Amino acid sequence: MTTLLDKIFGTYLGIEFKDDSVVLTYLKNTISGITLLSTSSFPVRYDEEVPDGLRQYIAQHSIGIHKIFVSLPDNWGITKFIDIPSMKGKGKGTLANLMKFEIERHIPFEIDDVAYDFMVLDEKDMSNSVVFVAVQKERLDRVKGYLEKLSIQPHAITTSSFAVLNSIELGGGSAGGWQDIIGIVRKSQILGRKGETNLVIYLDKMSAFIAVVIDGLCSHLRSFSFDASRELESSFVEMFTYLADLQSSLSLEQYNHLVIAGDVTSNKEFDEGLNRQINEGMISVKKVERFSGKLHGV
Repeated sequence: MTTLLDKIFGTYLGIEFKDDSVVLTYLKNTISGITLLSTSSFPVRYDEEVPDGLRQYIAQHSIGIHKIFVSLPDNWGITKFIDIPSMKGKGKGTLANLMKFEIERHIPFEIDDVAYDFMVLDEKDMSNSVVFVAVQKERLDRVKGYLEKLSIQPHAITTSSFAVLNSIELGGGSAGGWQDIIGIVRKSQILGRKGETNLVIYLDKMSAFIAVVIDGLCSHLRSFSFDASRELESSFVEMFTYLADLQSSLSLEQYNHLVIAGDVTSNKEFDEGLNRQINEGMISVKKVERFSGKLHGV
């Protein structure tokens, strides 16, 4: 029998698929909050057998797992933020039908060849702001086939950028614990409050993703790769030109906060490039905050 405590407390497995590797992370939610139990990375070839080391790692840690969450690379999917007419009072299923039509307009594939999902971010009188993600079914089936080899059934699948935003938000304050028991959900303000426009930059070796968060809701999302054949400086200029253009289009005097997370310590060149762009006035930021990859143990 599943009890309330089973839903509140437990051990969870996160699986991040990349083009040539997979990262497994075990988390435990207790009275004190969420803590990191173990994490490890393995090479992966989707058309080959699962490495013995990966099977052994799962066998050692999989006892008592309550839920499994999977993330896919951002470059496997298409993420768009769009505005649509309000469907309020139009009847059940109207929004889903409209979104199927809208998504097909924004993707270079047939709608039957992709798996997609969407979320309404903001409802207004005449329009709604919506985000959707579409992934080719061929790539999704590749991951599902690999999970079947491991006898794993995921509870949810998302893209890595949204998974990172969730982890940064959870890392900014206590999650779970007594607050869940007594029914208080305390949302971290690390990504911003109402009235603020903030930036989140997540660094991962030779890549980065940038999210713009307005009033606590993500409104723009873009990934950048640091091509080894190019100078890092040119990549930085491309990133910060994008941010400067956004600042102008949003009519902002400055961004409230810039949150940098991920592989921060090993990106000294990024820090130098960031400081240079800010000092030279490419972008204007009120406050810069940095978080290590551990993010308070998450």
